[in-house]
Amino acid sequence: SPLHHAVTESHNDVVKVLLEGGANVDSLDDQGYTPLHLACKNADPSIVKQLLDYKATPDTKDAQGFAALHLATSQRDQDSVMLLLKAGADPTSFSNAGKTP
Repeated sequence: SPLHHAVTESHNDVVKVLLEGGANVDSLDDQGYTPLHLACKNADPSIVKQLLDYKATPDTKDAQGFAALHLATSQRDQDSVMLLLKAGADPTSFSNAGKTP
């Protein structure tokens, strides 16, 4: 989706315009990633915050069972981890392989 692309390219202004225009904040791409997953993979806390401000679901899992918190911790992105935890992300969530964040 355009939102996934804007998040992947770290285009904060475009992300904002798309969210204000009603883009689905929890849409899945062909790999099962939400925009929040991609922002966490990119270690981009400013976009993580934007998505959470628009009520992105923090515990949606991708095809491998990873939630955004798994991805933020794997990137050692403390700012995004804190934002996700404040938004209610489950720190005990298991991936398909049995891994927690």
